[in-house]
Amino acid sequence: MTITVRYGAQRQQFGPAEGREVAVLDYTSQQLKLMPMLATCYALHFTAAFLVEQYTQAKRTKEEELVADVHSLSAGQLIKFSAWSLTLVAASINLLAWLLEILGFSLN
Repeated sequence: MTITVRYGAQRQQFGPAEGREVAVLDYTSQQLKLMPMLATCYALHFTAAFLVEQYTQAKRTKEEELVADVHSLSAGQLIKFSAWSLTLVAASINLLAWLLEILGFSLN
């Protein structure tokens, strides 16, 4: 994800006849493909950070209600979340590789 976004931001392509070329990431078609994946990466990151913080606090305070909340979040929801994110990752990897090839980035 990082490579694709950075490369798209740096890669200049086409543009007005008498002007500078435009960064590929400025094209709406690229944004529509990349931004939902980028937003999902941020959501996964902050969700994991929240869960780790809650777990750490539960271990430190041993508060029963907090322990129960952490357990329910990590046990029930995490399984659904993991299955969903693995499906998303598999689809995203293919799309990101395809976008890089279109932009001329060598994967070899």
